[in-house]
Amino acid sequence: MNFNDLPTMDWDQFETTEDWVNLLGQLRDMVASANTAQQRGDLADAFDAFADHSHSDDQTLINKLDRSAIASAQALRLANIDERIAALAAASTAFNTATQDLATASASLKKEASKLRFEKTTAAVTSLTSTVTTLRDLVRQLSAPASQEFDAALAARINQFVGNAQALRNMLEEPAPPSA
Repeated sequence: MNFNDLPTMDWDQFETTEDWVNLLGQLRDMVASANTAQQRGDLADAFDAFADHSHSDDQTLINKLDRSAIASAQALRLANIDERIAALAAASTAFNTATQDLATASASLKKEASKLRFEKTTAAVTSLTSTVTTLRDLVRQLSAPASQEFDAALAARINQFVGNAQALRNMLEEPAPPSA
C-alpha cells in the first residue's frame, strides 16, 4: 500500500477482524514515511475512514482499533513534531493491545475447535467399536447351534446392529461446527 492508494481505498474488501487489524497495521507502517503535509493529511483521512468503516463481531476489539486509528489521525494533524510523536506512541500502545487481544482470542478459538474435533472423533470411534462388537456377537449367534431362542436372539442382534449403524451414520452426516 502507498499514499496514492489511500484516496481510492475500497473499504468493502475488509470483512474479518483480522483484515481490519492487518489494514490498521499497514496504515500505521506508513506513518514513518509520511514526510509531507499532504501525505500526513491523506494518511490522517485514511485513519478516520478506517474508524468510520471498520466492523466486526468482536465489538470490544474493533472499538480499540477505532480508538487507535482516531488517535493516529489526530496525531498526524498536530503541527508540532514532538506532540505528534508522543500522540503516535500512545496510539501504538492501543493498537498493540488490540492485536494481542486478537491473538489471544484466535488461540482460544483454535483450542475450542480442536476440542470439538477430538470429541467428534472419540464419539465416532466409540460408535464404531460398538458396531464391531455387535457384528461379532451376531456372527457368534449365527454360528451357534439352532435353538428355540435363535430367531428372537438373531432378530435382537440385527436390530441392535442396525441401530448402531444408524447412530454412526447420523453422527458422521452431522455438519461440523463452523471453524474460526
